[in-house]
Amino acid sequence: MPQNTAGPIFNRITTSSKSFSIDCVPTSVTVTASITALSGIKRVVLHSRVGTDPAYAATEMNATGDEYQVTVKAVDMPGKGHGTWEFYITAEDVAGHQSQSPLDRSVEMLLCVSS
Repeated sequence: MPQNTAGPIFNRITTSSKSFSIDCVPTSVTVTASITALSGIKRVVLHSRVGTDPAYAATEMNATGDEYQVTVKAVDMPGKGHGTWEFYITAEDVAGHQSQSPLDRSVEMLLCVSS
């Protein structure tokens, strides 16, 4: 019988919105990922930042059934405070195999401008 050496598989990754801000609604974004692994999932972590300069902030994702979810507040993000919010997810299965999702740059952190 062949041994499973593949890491977890990312089936779907979604965000609750395409923009968020420190002081205007929405002030956070929720990332949801559907991830599967033959041996089961041990750990899922979201890595995110604003811009390309700061180090990524790592946030553990919580399991809700077969999905993993985390809400990130704009005020907690390292970076300039506005610009492209980029993230990727790493997942480790019970057997110790790891996988990484592609980099997602589809969400913007905006400056709040009151009218």
